[in-house]
Amino acid sequence: MTTAFLGDWLVSEYVYTPAGEYVGVVRQRRRLQPLAADKIRVIQICEVMETAVSLSAKGEQVAAMMNQRVGEFVFDLQLAGRARHYLGPDVIGGGFSWRDGALTARGLWPRFGYNFTSFSILLRPERQVTGGKFFVANEEVATIVGTAVPQAQGYPEMAGAAPTADGRPRTPFEHGHYRGYRYGIAPDGELLETVEIMIENRTQINTDEHRSGKNPCSSVKIRVPFLSDMNAAPGREKWYGPLRELEAVTAPGETLSLLEIYDQASGFIAGLGRRFRDEKLCGVELYVLTADHGNLAADRRLQTAEDDRPTNISGQSPAVEGQRTTP
Repeated sequence: MTTAFLGDWLVSEYVYTPAGEYVGVVRQRRRLQPLAADKIRVIQICEVMETAVSLSAKGEQVAAMMNQRVGEFVFDLQLAGRARHYLGPDVIGGGFSWRDGALTARGLWPRFGYNFTSFSILLRPERQVTGGKFFVANEEVATIVGTAVPQAQGYPEMAGAAPTADGRPRTPFEHGHYRGYRYGIAPDGELLETVEIMIENRTQINTDEHRSGKNPCSSVKIRVPFLSDMNAAPGREKWYGPLRELEAVTAPGETLSLLEIYDQASGFIAGLGRRFRDEKLCGVELYVLTADHGNLAADRRLQTAEDDRPTNISGQSPAVEGQRTTP
C-alpha cells in the first residue's frame, strides 16, 4: 500500500468558474485511514466557502453550488495494483497512480450530485498540490486548484490563487532557476525514462546526465514548456490562478493534454500531461521542479528510491529528440 497520502491533512481548495473567475476558497479536513492491506477509508469535512469580495452572477452560482458540499463525506478506496477504485458511498469511480504520490481520477459524487475529474501530486512528504473539475455530464461547472499539508501545519495558502486587492490576476510564477526530474511513463504505469533538467529563467532547459540502477537519466536540451515539441505545436491554453491547462496537436493523429501548477509557497513547478495517438493513450509524462539555489544535491533526494519520488503525470516523453533511455 502506498502511504503517500495517509493520515490527517488540511486542504485549501481555490474555486473558479469555467471562465476562470476566482470565486473563493473552501477549507477542508481530510483523513485517510487504512482499513486493510488494500483498502483505505477517506473522510472529507468541507467548510462553507470563503467567497471573493465581488462576484458575477455566474460566480454566485458556483459559490452556492460548492456550499452544497458542506459537511462530512466518506468513501472507501480499494487499491488494485496501480489502480484506485472508489467504492462509495459519497464518491464512486476510479483512478490510477502513475507513481507514488501522483494520481489522476474521475467519477461521481452521488450525494453532492456532480461528476468529477481530479489530480494530486506530492511535491514533498509534507505538501501536495491537488485540483480537478466538477461537471454535469460534460458541462463544466467549476474548476478547483488546491494544496494540502499535514494537519499540524495549519491550513495552507497558495500564492497566486486569488487575485490582488484591486482585482487583477496575480502573476502565476516568478522568473528564476529550477531543477528537477521528468519521468516518461508507459500507459500501464511502467517507468521508461528519467531526465534530470535545469531551467534557466524558464527560457532554456539543460540536462545533467546521471545514470543509476534501473532509472537512467538522458542528456538532452529542450525548450520551455519542458516538452521538446510544444513551442511550435498548435493548441489553446487556459489559466485558473496558478494552474495552466493546455490542449495541443503535436502531430497528425497525436494530441497532448497538459496541466502545470505553480506553487510559489514551496518553490515547486509540477506538470502532468497525457499523450494520445489516434484517441488511444500512448504515454504519460510528468515532472516536478524546485527553485534552484545552486544546490542540486538537496533535490537528489527525489532519486533515492523509485516509489519515494514526487512526480507528475504526463504523456510519452518526447524530450530526448527521438531517443529513449530504458531501464
